[in-house]
Order: sequence, then C-alpha cells, then structure tokens
Amino acid sequence: MEVVQAYLVKHTSTLSAINLAQLRSTESKTNWIKDEMDRRLWLCDKWFMQLQLKKAEEKQVYQETVKSMVVFLDYREKYYGINALSEKNLISSYAAQNNGTGIKAKLTEYKNWWTVNKEKSISL
Repeated sequence: MEVVQAYLVKHTSTLSAINLAQLRSTESKTNWIKDEMDRRLWLCDKWFMQLQLKKAEEKQVYQETVKSMVVFLDYREKYYGINALSEKNLISSYAAQNNGTGIKAKLTEYKNWWTVNKEKSISL
C-alpha cells in the first residue's frame, strides 16, 4: 500500500476531478461509445499499416481487421439502429477468402459513414 500511495502522490490521478455522477452521465457514455467506434476503425488502419510494413501476416491482418469491423458494426447496430448481420457475414466471407480488396473497400465505406454520422445523437 505504501508503494501505491507514494506512486499516487507522485503521479496524481486525472480522475479525481471527475465525480461518479459525471462518469455515469449520458454525455460521458455517449462520448465513450463514439470514441470506441473511432478506435475500432483506427485499429483497422493500424493493422493494414502493419501489413504494409511487413510486420504482420496477411491472414492475421484480415482476421484482426474484420474483428474490429464487427465490433464497430455491433455498436452501429445497437446505437444507430442499422442492421449489421449481412455486413458481418460479408466481411467474414472476405476474411475467409483472404479478400483484402473487399475488406479495404468495406472499411472505406464504414469510415465514410462514420464521418457523416459520428456527430449525430445515439440512442442509449
């Protein structure tokens, strides 16, 4: 406990300025959800960069990218009301076929959709 307390004295928490009510607020939840959707699309770009730099195998990149895209689609379905089943099936089939062109095209489509819709309200 002494070590933890000494650490906290040296590196104070940034959460101390935020109270529990603020963390549980609709605005906070909305911001977190939208940040996570942003992050999922960013992760896809990061995986493709790893492929370009030859730091990851093609199959792994496609699988990891599709995983992040599926999470993005889950959020989009839940909070924006857009059915995602057919999209998830399509991108999963692209991953199974090692169809990087199809995956990149869908990623571009999702990023464009997100650019247009990220400022819109969501239903919690």
